Amino acid sequence: MRGADWARLGLAAALIAAPARAAPDFTGLWSNNSLTYLERPEDFKTLVVSEADARAYEAKHRGKPPEIPQDTVGGAESEWWETDVGLLRVRGQARSSQLVSTADGQLPFNAATKAANKARSARRKVDFDNPESRWFRAIDLGYLTIVGSALGWVLHRDPDTYRYIPASIRRYPGARGVAALPRDA
Repeated sequence: MRGADWARLGLAAALIAAPARAAPDFTGLWSNNSLTYLERPEDFKTLVVSEADARAYEAKHRGKPPEIPQDTVGGAESEWWETDVGLLRVRGQARSSQLVSTADGQLPFNAATKAANKARSARRKVDFDNPESRWFRAIDLGYLTIVGSALGWVLHRDPDTYRYIPASIRRYPGARGVAALPRDA
């Protein structure tokens, strides 16, 4: 036998002798109401957190909604957040993130993906005043009227079923108008 044949024979013997791997056991109770998120917050620099730091973080954040800088209208406070569990502990050690394979505890995006995500995040801001151009707004409302009527007819045999959507958008005074309502009252 040649060297390559011996290598194949050794590999085959190793595969035959290797014990079958059992499927991981995922039974039990699982919950996502921990203060340990997928990515590491800026409060921590390491994966494993000292017990003193964990207690301080839990005292500050337990039972409170997450801090969301983009939330300018209090949406986070209006949601139900189950943050009463504290930090995740593995083998008795408090963890700062669920990601363990990256040194910084962040998803490993490259520079191009980070830039694309940042641009996408800027576009996601909810602004009901758009489009500001009267022509584009008229086209959008016309589209909603036509598509809404067609969907109403197809789904409910009533073309007026979804006409309230463009009608309510037409009556919406815009963000500045809504902000002025309490001052004008």
